Amino acid sequence: MSNYQTPPGPPPQGPVPPGGQPGPYAPQGGAPQPGPYSPGAVPNAPTQSASPYPPQQPAPYPPQQAGGLPAPYPQQAPVPPGMPGQPVGFGQAMPTRGPGATWGLGLITLGIYFLVWWAKIQRELNQFDPRIRVNPAASVLAIFPGAYLLIPPFMTAYNTGKRIAAAQRAAGLPPTCSPALGAVLYILLATHVIYYQGEINKINQHYQSPPAGTQLPLAV
Repeated sequence: MSNYQTPPGPPPQGPVPPGGQPGPYAPQGGAPQPGPYSPGAVPNAPTQSASPYPPQQPAPYPPQQAGGLPAPYPQQAPVPPGMPGQPVGFGQAMPTRGPGATWGLGLITLGIYFLVWWAKIQRELNQFDPRIRVNPAASVLAIFPGAYLLIPPFMTAYNTGKRIAAAQRAAGLPPTCSPALGAVLYILLATHVIYYQGEINKINQHYQSPPAGTQLPLAV
């Protein structure tokens, strides 16, 4: 007599083998039953959760050049208000000088600083707008010793006023400098120095008085 006893609970599902009692386990074969793990999964492996940190943004560094050196950022010249988006060219800022101080220093040095200042502004006008052609040495010689010939100083004073007016126009300003007035002021104790330096300062103020030599855009 067999000591086998049917386990308590509902009878197992599945066909009963011929000549015997149904076993406690499901029959083998057929479609596999789903297991507790997905294929290829590792038991008790920690699950990956979403990172609490935001995704990394590209670093704010310039691109790399050959050899690992950082490429320089593009330099942009300051643009004054009202300047069109596309400048016609670039020039260098002129230094800002006090008109009265410039004139007074010329008197103290008995006219020597007048000649130095005259040569400087000729060169600076050309550096501001290379389209302004001028020979600083010839402009100085027109004053001294050209003053003995009477006419050359008035010619160079008139032509310098035209150059300052052209520089104002290139900066996008109305050309307020009068060459004729400058030529007349030349014989009034050289007060054309005060007038011309004040007109040059208008250009610098239009560009918000940048340091001398700063690259500036030209409007016209």
